[in-house]
Amino acid sequence: MLAVASLSAQKSVPPALTINESSLMNGGTASINYANAAMANQIVMIDIDNGMRRSTLTAVIEIVLDANGMGTATWQVPAWMGANFNAPGVTEVHRVII
Repeated sequence: MLAVASLSAQKSVPPALTINESSLMNGGTASINYANAAMANQIVMIDIDNGMRRSTLTAVIEIVLDANGMGTATWQVPAWMGANFNAPGVTEVHRVII
């Protein structure tokens, strides 16, 4: 019974998108982590844009989620001023690029 309650609690954890660096370096890499138990064993697309109204630049990163709904990818940081990261069920994450 306890195992069922624990599994149920794990499934109710909201999706999460984290970028391990607080600011990104032009030409460096960013570690992108996504967790969503409801999407376990699936591929998730992380949409990234430079936040500019005109001349918007975009990138898409695929993250393969494991049986627990967790996955990680790296992204080569371009010469943008900033990056907005979006994924299913989460609030946009913004990082400055220096």
